[in-house]
Amino acid sequence: MQLNQNIFRANDIRGIAYEDLTEEVVQSLGKALGSEAIDRNVQEFIVGRDARLSSPQIFDWLSSGIISTGCNVIDIGIVTSPMFYHSTYVLNSSSGVVITGSHNPGNYNGFKIVFNNHSTTSEEILHLKQRILEENFRKGKGISKKEDIKETYIIRILGSIKLNKNLSISIDCGNGAAGVVAKEVYERLGCNVIELYGEPDGAFPNHHPDPSKLENMEDLIKNVKENDSVVGLAFDGDADRLGVISPKGEMIFPDRQMIMFSRQVIQSSPNANIVFDVKCSKLLSDEIEKLKGKPLICKTGHTFIKQKIRETNALLGGEMSGHIFFNDRWPGFDDGIYAGARMLEIISNSE
Repeated sequence: MQLNQNIFRANDIRGIAYEDLTEEVVQSLGKALGSEAIDRNVQEFIVGRDARLSSPQIFDWLSSGIISTGCNVIDIGIVTSPMFYHSTYVLNSSSGVVITGSHNPGNYNGFKIVFNNHSTTSEEILHLKQRILEENFRKGKGISKKEDIKETYIIRILGSIKLNKNLSISIDCGNGAAGVVAKEVYERLGCNVIELYGEPDGAFPNHHPDPSKLENMEDLIKNVKENDSVVGLAFDGDADRLGVISPKGEMIFPDRQMIMFSRQVIQSSPNANIVFDVKCSKLLSDEIEKLKGKPLICKTGHTFIKQKIRETNALLGGEMSGHIFFNDRWPGFDDGIYAGARMLEIISNSE
């Protein structure tokens, strides 16, 4: 088997669909995941996917590998990565994988893996690679069944967020997986929502789904200004990152978003620990100290931030790339749509 070992990254696995991620490679990964699950006494493995053009095919290959080990697959369909993380708290299994290329170019795809509600560490990723190289696979005959987790996910957000007024907002789903749920979440919170590019389409016909780059935010900026929206919210391809546009059309970068979120979190929980990556500006740590919170700097990468949050019982974490992790009334995973709802809560409570 031709295996490009560079697909095994610090936090996840990713490469070019059909080139690095061939049928043989993806099936072997499925066998490694199924075998690992069974070794950990996990009988069912959740599998979700984003809206990329290669995701349905990769889903079929991966699932066949998992099932061949005797582990069952729970197919949750097209979901955001946060919906997948949520599924590990509400279904019969706390382990699984979401097939997603996140914000990478359209020809890429990848895998974010969770065991026992925890994202895989670098060591666990290397262990999976070793399993594949040694063909250390279990044999058995599993089955596949479908589950729909969208409604429980929406209800979880509605139970956490209270808006004091009806807000008019603009959102840009970038033709990514956010389109399956974002508009409905915000409408059910009571917002008047103008949605751009809500149709999931892995060809990304309008712009690339990466809200950290200004050129991808231009349509949203225009929409916010034209409609006098109180805010513009944008999501990356798998909706675990948030981009924010002010009513004047300015990008509110994630370290400044974190200042707003820190104020809210520390107000409810004085002296709270707040984790952020090394790329955030000094503005953020200064503000956290001023608020009498504890600023904790961490290596970049969603797995590292989540680990640090667990180790320190931090109530909030964030990265300059737009990943925001709430661990106060949310289970500590990064979720662009939920972070957007928290932003709306702050706006609805302010003048």
